[in-house]
Amino acid sequence: MSKTLSPVKNRVTVRLYGMDFPDLGQPCGREAADFVRSAVLHKNVEVMAFPLGKDKSGRTVATVVTAGRPLQELLLKAGLAWVSPACKRPECAGWKGMEKEARAAKAGRWKE
Repeated sequence: MSKTLSPVKNRVTVRLYGMDFPDLGQPCGREAADFVRSAVLHKNVEVMAFPLGKDKSGRTVATVVTAGRPLQELLLKAGLAWVSPACKRPECAGWKGMEKEARAAKAGRWKE
């Protein structure tokens, strides 16, 4: 017996607030994409879009919570993202500390 998958409901394309990432062709670019995919694909996630709006490409700018943690924090601790200079919300200060710790630990893209 084959199972037919139902269409995805409530699909949203998201730009993670406050984060910058390596492009796919850059060091750790593929690793960052795979990390995000494994953190959210086929999982229940919460998209907290409060009044952050949309980016130039029409993506919802938001914080994504998976496994009870903001995806931004998971990426920063793994050294696979860095805090954007445009990050101005209160959580940005803590995120900058996480980025600094990842750099000191030479995690992810900070290995070199």
